Amino acid sequence: MKIDDTKDISNILNTDETIVLDFYATWCGTCKATEIFMEELSKEHNCVSFYKINIDQSPNLKEEYKITTVPTVIIIKNKEIIKRFVGNFHKRDILNYLWLHMNRIINRIINRMIDKIINKKINRDRVRLLHLYFKITRNIRNYWNGIFSYWMNKCNFIAM
Repeated sequence: MKIDDTKDISNILNTDETIVLDFYATWCGTCKATEIFMEELSKEHNCVSFYKINIDQSPNLKEEYKITTVPTVIIIKNKEIIKRFVGNFHKRDILNYLWLHMNRIINRIINRMIDKIINKKINRDRVRLLHLYFKITRNIRNYWNGIFSYWMNKCNFIAM
């Protein structure tokens, strides 16, 4: 989805989901190359929202996000910039970061639940619900691990 106005971005930032902003220019050759894999990522990952911003048509957004080089991809969570990719980068870089970020969120939730159980702030009925929650969370983690492994293999990434 393309964004041309500051009002559009303020509406988008009010969500809880992870947002990827792709700043580009029509005259930029590298931007055309990144456009292809950014579209692929947006089709493959429904839990992340992808937006394109033309810096020539949106100078206010260019200034607000301090864009000096295109392409620039910014990942935002809870109205906070958590990662910025500038210049020549690959699909696997963004995919790797998104995977690590999602895994951190899942681990944080699990650790909070375990702390509550250890501190006995949860009664026994809730422990049964947490057991079910952990099963679901494990399935989500397995899903993300599968996606990560698939793309690392597809992008010919060799883990060291």
